Amino acid sequence: QSQAKLAATYTEMEAAAAEAIMDPGVAALLDRARRALDESDLDAELADNIAGVVADIRHAVAEGDDVQVEQYCDNLIDLLMEVEE
Repeated sequence: QSQAKLAATYTEMEAAAAEAIMDPGVAALLDRARRALDESDLDAELADNIAGVVADIRHAVAEGDDVQVEQYCDNLIDLLMEVEE
């Protein structure tokens, strides 16, 4: 159980460190996604898709893969446009 808590804490620390060095535009897009996910009337499937792309963006940022980050951001923008329609 302690190992699981340690692993979860380490993963959270990695994500926080990655976001600290994240491009401001990407960070703003992720904040926009967070606000969309907070909406109570958001379609469940759309929410799952947004959450998945957010996770992909964070992973790509942590890996330093700027090309993937850009592609995932484009996908997220498309999903957020659906929310805002």
